[in-house]
Amino acid sequence: MSFFRYPKRMEDAVKSQRAIIFFLWKEGSSGSDIAQRLKDVFEESALNKTAVYKWLQRFNTGRESLEDDPRSGRPSTSVTAENIETVEELIEKDRRVTIHEIACSTGIAATQVHEIIHRHLHMSKLTARWIPRLLTETQKNARMEACQELLRISNELGESFWSRLITTDETWLPFFMPETKEQSKQWCRKEDRPPLKAKTVSSSKKVMMTVFWDCDGIILIDYLESGRTINSEYYSNLLRNDLRNALKNKRRGKLSSIPLLQQDNARPHTAARTVDTIRQMGWILLPHPPYSPDLAPSDFHLFSALKKPLRGKHFVDEEDMKRAVTQWVRKTPSDFFSDGIRRLSNRWRKCMSLKGEYLEKYAIDENEQNDSDNDSEGDSDIE
Repeated sequence: MSFFRYPKRMEDAVKSQRAIIFFLWKEGSSGSDIAQRLKDVFEESALNKTAVYKWLQRFNTGRESLEDDPRSGRPSTSVTAENIETVEELIEKDRRVTIHEIACSTGIAATQVHEIIHRHLHMSKLTARWIPRLLTETQKNARMEACQELLRISNELGESFWSRLITTDETWLPFFMPETKEQSKQWCRKEDRPPLKAKTVSSSKKVMMTVFWDCDGIILIDYLESGRTINSEYYSNLLRNDLRNALKNKRRGKLSSIPLLQQDNARPHTAARTVDTIRQMGWILLPHPPYSPDLAPSDFHLFSALKKPLRGKHFVDEEDMKRAVTQWVRKTPSDFFSDGIRRLSNRWRKCMSLKGEYLEKYAIDENEQNDSDNDSEGDSDIE
């Protein structure tokens, strides 16, 4: 374990390493040994072997100063402690400020501003990550409490928890969905011009799909008829009739084991009529915090994979789309569904460790965000 603290400023770090080189040289250490010891302590910030041997050569000629040799020409005075502090203050006031704006307001050359930001402040500009909602402290606490309760139930029931769990959600399927940027990539030679792609949007014609699935695969897919909306009556009938019949045909014995239903907080799901229906069926409704698509397997696992092969294709009608969905379901192995649902336990733990914040790796690309209803509570066809 090293007791050396890495200095905050780059110039101090370089001088400190030169001092270490001087000290170890006085002890009689070899150049390769010094370079390795610097690498062990400073890792990627360590001086390379060339720099180590250069300074050893200087010390061998009697030099004791750790400063750089004076350079010819006009000295650079922009990278000073005062200017570093000034740039840092400007960035702290406005994290979106540009290098050009900093250079104009301070009189420091843009190249020097770039050096200050990257080499001395160790900062880089990152694009904001899309999240479903800016959560309040109350909502974060609700997420942690739900995750804690779900972990308790899953630990108590053991393996039977995963075999009994059924999850569901709704999503829109447009008759045409644009390809993602990743899907439109193609190999090009160095001399080729980059490929061009016109901006397209999802078609206005679309159908809402409700999916019920478990670790073994898809149990039921319901397509909402045109002109209808999903309300508590529609959803309750779907649970009581269609889903029960599908379970009897596809999952023999699952009804007798008391299914565990995992769903989001869309109004039809939380309505008194729906909750009463679930209670009458003898099922257990698992807790799910509001605004939490990162904790819903349909959102973070199923829908993106299902829609990927549909992107870029124009469907002539609803039946054409249904055939494509059915084809995807048939060729998708059961491991895909099991993996998605079993990832829940790790996500519950991660959410708790993040104090209720959204999971870092959960993100929805722009295309998915525009044509998906991951936050179905705001969907116009879900009452």
